[in-house]
Amino acid sequence: AFGRLSGVRLGAWLAVLAWLAVLAVVRADAPWPREVVAVVPPPTAAAAAGGPLATLQITPESFVEGDSNTYAVFNGTATRAYDPMKPSAMVHSRTEVVAFLMQVTSGANLVHGPVTVSSSDPTACTASIDGPAIKQRAIKHIARQMFVKTDCIATKETWVTITTRIEILVDRVHTPISFGFKKKCAGDAVVPGFEITLGAIADSDSGRGSTAHIVHNGETTSAYTPDDPSARITYDTADVHTYVAMANASSIPSHKFEAPVAESSASFVRVIMSGPAARGGEATAKPQLLVFKFDCSGSGTAKVTITLPLSDRAAGIKFSFLKECKAGEIPGFDVTLSSYEPGVRASYAVKNGEATSAYHAPKGAELPLAVTREAQSKTSFYLQMSTFNSLEFEPPIVRSSDAFCLVTSAGDAASGGWVDDISSQLIVNFNCVNSGTALITVVVPLQVQDRVINASFAFRKECRWTSTPGFDVTLGAWIKSEGGTYAVRNGAASRDFTLWDAKAVVRARQYSSMFYLQMSTSAEQLFEWPTAESSDSVVKVTLGGPAAKGGTAKPASEKPIALVVNYECMKTGTAVITVTIPLGPWNEAAFSFQKECQVGEIPGFDVTLGAWVPGDYHSYAVKNGAPTDAYDAALHVAIIRAGTPSYTFYLMNSGESSFALDRPSIEVSNPAVTVNVSGDALTPGPLGQQAKSLVLDFNCAMRAKTDVIVYLRVSSGTVAFGFRKDCKPLTIHNQEADTPHEVLRQAERITSRDGASGRFSSVVLGILIGIFLSALYNKFSSSPTAKGYQRAKIND
Repeated sequence: AFGRLSGVRLGAWLAVLAWLAVLAVVRADAPWPREVVAVVPPPTAAAAAGGPLATLQITPESFVEGDSNTYAVFNGTATRAYDPMKPSAMVHSRTEVVAFLMQVTSGANLVHGPVTVSSSDPTACTASIDGPAIKQRAIKHIARQMFVKTDCIATKETWVTITTRIEILVDRVHTPISFGFKKKCAGDAVVPGFEITLGAIADSDSGRGSTAHIVHNGETTSAYTPDDPSARITYDTADVHTYVAMANASSIPSHKFEAPVAESSASFVRVIMSGPAARGGEATAKPQLLVFKFDCSGSGTAKVTITLPLSDRAAGIKFSFLKECKAGEIPGFDVTLSSYEPGVRASYAVKNGEATSAYHAPKGAELPLAVTREAQSKTSFYLQMSTFNSLEFEPPIVRSSDAFCLVTSAGDAASGGWVDDISSQLIVNFNCVNSGTALITVVVPLQVQDRVINASFAFRKECRWTSTPGFDVTLGAWIKSEGGTYAVRNGAASRDFTLWDAKAVVRARQYSSMFYLQMSTSAEQLFEWPTAESSDSVVKVTLGGPAAKGGTAKPASEKPIALVVNYECMKTGTAVITVTIPLGPWNEAAFSFQKECQVGEIPGFDVTLGAWVPGDYHSYAVKNGAPTDAYDAALHVAIIRAGTPSYTFYLMNSGESSFALDRPSIEVSNPAVTVNVSGDALTPGPLGQQAKSLVLDFNCAMRAKTDVIVYLRVSSGTVAFGFRKDCKPLTIHNQEADTPHEVLRQAERITSRDGASGRFSSVVLGILIGIFLSALYNKFSSSPTAKGYQRAKIND
């Protein structure tokens, strides 16, 4: 019986155990609730002890808070999915960047040390890491991003393990934390490992992306697609450096390519390629330079397409980008150096009518960077058009900021002419009479459509002067060690400047001469006030400059002192000018020269511009009854711009004779332009030293050019001077004036053309406006609510 009972009990227990086994199998197949099946990995020693690593968490960008299965590192330990040895987390083949967030959940901040990332098979896939969490060593409560960037270069489908290792500083000891994931490489790259990268790269989206690649694994990146590129080269970028190479760890060590071909969608952009890769070759692990240089001759944006033929692909590799171009007022007009490279702005003084950065005009204390060395007595520039257009230009104007550096121009461009795609040479000669650095400015007036536009550039000229012993007086145009350039040598007049037989001649068109006083030894020499005398009344002579009031001639190591001799020709003829410089109480240095004068038929009768410098012929329209070169009545060299609606000349008597002024008259060659004359010069009467104004107001019926001749009748005869007027209709809506004063003059002239009739019209208009405003006030002055209106709500 006991045996039978024990057997029943044993069978019952076996039945229960079998049922539990079946139930366990069924429950194992059923999904477990998330809160039950969460697998928390065994903590590290620091985490188990509640150390600082227990607060460290690293998660993908998408995770479930509290669910450790969605974490890469949870409480300082890698989760099972991101186990660095056998990870189950996988990244698709088309995903190149994997983002993670790193933070501490509580307690004090942590600090990390070196962060590294490695690949189980570098020949199939390489990896790098970047982002704010890497650049900032402190690990804070605010999560920071880090980006693991993968680069598949495998030639067949491959799985690799990417492992990230972070050193965490705990109690002054680096404790490593590692996690990993699997990366699939499809092996379908066009040309595995073949890359074209930029020389200057920039991260985007805090490091998630990079602008480094133009072509990656033989495939054009999205920003450089040939059909619709988004990559853009700004207008101020003249060249772009790129590099052709194979990935360092690529299983394919090299790949041949042919010379690239560049195409532009617009004619105003020319692309020049240079560098070793421009001739074709073989891409290897060592990058080969490929430079794109842009020569813009107009404004706008063009698409540039580059085709790189490959030896095993007929279509090759194509990529495109957009190139912005900005041209000045004279597109295509360039001034280059003797040796220049198209598109390289460093070899240009002017590009598209604008000075390049090295040759810019002075901006306050900022001087141009370009320098001509002291040993160089001249330099050459070349004027040309980079387009098929041609422009007419006037003789260039070359100026020096300092009198110690005298400049002249030569070459076929010095006299003006036409500029086209065949260059014209402009030579700038330097005559240094002292040590120092002078600012040289070159202005090229160009005829662009109906106006003259100046293209200017500037550079610095270094000068150094060394002379022989003694008290010397040198000329303004002085050549070192040549006797003919000295007026006084060692205190005595040179052979061309002797008192008894002066051979040196100052021409009629020269209105002043500059001499320099200096010692060629280490001593100093005191001198008293110099004097200047004329042998004939044909010319009046005055002295100016620092030396005119006496002083000290300094040694050659210091700056010389200048003496300026000014001439005021009263009639035609030649006189001998003698300059005497007292040296100390007993000695003197004297020299003589001839001065030619060519005076008009009415000595003393002058017509000056508004900005007037006495004796400077550039500020005269008429001098001594004869028109100056710029205002010759037949040549019409002077131009009054289209934006100038009115111009004022001043008539005066600078001589000793007296004469009366009659009413002037105007002759205009183009009937589309009329000239109204006003000013006190219209009143006949005597003309004295007090200037009388002659105001010319220009009325333009259409865009036009006209030659204007002004006839001035005085008791001694008639004088005519002329100029050219560029004209376009001026209205309040389309006027183009140079200054606010000119805009105001235009508005006044337009609104009050007819004097009294204009004022009467203004009065009538004012009365009509007053009646209209009174009617409006009577209509709307009553309360709106009395007429059935209600105030609208603010929302309405």
